Amino acid sequence: MALTAEGSKFYFSTTFGAAKTIASITNANPAVATSTAHGFVDNDELLYIGGWEDASKAIYRADQLSADTVALKGVNATNTNFYSPGSGVGTLQKVSSWTEIPEVVTITSDGNQQEFIDLRLISSRYAQKIPTGFTPGTINMTLVFDAGSAAYQAMLDATMSRTLVAFKMVLSDSAAIYAYGYISASKAPQVQAGQVIQVPVTFAIQGQFSTYA
Repeated sequence: MALTAEGSKFYFSTTFGAAKTIASITNANPAVATSTAHGFVDNDELLYIGGWEDASKAIYRADQLSADTVALKGVNATNTNFYSPGSGVGTLQKVSSWTEIPEVVTITSDGNQQEFIDLRLISSRYAQKIPTGFTPGTINMTLVFDAGSAAYQAMLDATMSRTLVAFKMVLSDSAAIYAYGYISASKAPQVQAGQVIQVPVTFAIQGQFSTYA
């Protein structure tokens, strides 16, 4: 089913619960974290920061299994080349509140794409593309300029303090996209005759996007 941006809502959060230590985490799909008396319930939105680079600094939904174990839906840690056994320990924090981003006029996203380097062997006439890392991810928005908006002022505060924030986009069919990174809200509105005055806001993603149907 094809989706459009119309009807989507956007949120950010600077508020996280206390960090819960991960004592161990399994190489499973989804990965299961052991954290004593974690207190999480199903579908809590959790920030994972840990030793698995390909999953760290991102937001995942919880599947509460017991008082001490929780699965991170969307984390497939079965590839031990990238999810080294025993090295995924770290912390989990619940996103404890969201602030809606009002009056979004435009939004684009890019990055988190595979990068390549060229390899040309003397013995071959055909060069090869070798995958390396991933490009940085960004979300770029423009909002209707409203200097009195509490949400806009909160974004400016997070910008000036270099606060890492969670980001959520909820599509019209309730699918959700999450990310975690730095927010940059401009104090300088974009003024042009014949158009609504707007202000740019950028999220610089630190990990990868996570998506849920």
